[in-house]
Amino acid sequence: MANPVDSLPGGVSDALGIPASSKIPGNSRVRSDTGFLGVLTDVPVFGAPTATGQWIVGAARCRAGGIPLVTQASAGIGIAATAPLPPSTGPIRVQIPSARVRAL
Repeated sequence: MANPVDSLPGGVSDALGIPASSKIPGNSRVRSDTGFLGVLTDVPVFGAPTATGQWIVGAARCRAGGIPLVTQASAGIGIAATAPLPPSTGPIRVQIPSARVRAL
């Protein structure tokens, strides 16, 4: 079953539910109606306590520029601004995906 795809910088949230303020995109070609589709190399940027995020698991079959897309089923991890042990702030997830694009 296909999952909705990330396309909004603020559509990704950290473990506390705080939406990303922006993202450093890895895709500059494939767009949806709301923006560029999210890919595994995107770096979401958050406010405190989570500083950035890193995607670990993307879509199995759909790619943009050879890089797997980020869907609601993707797994990511939040990285703290200061490095306590462990430096992770928990999972990041797609909360507000594109309404029109789905991927496997």
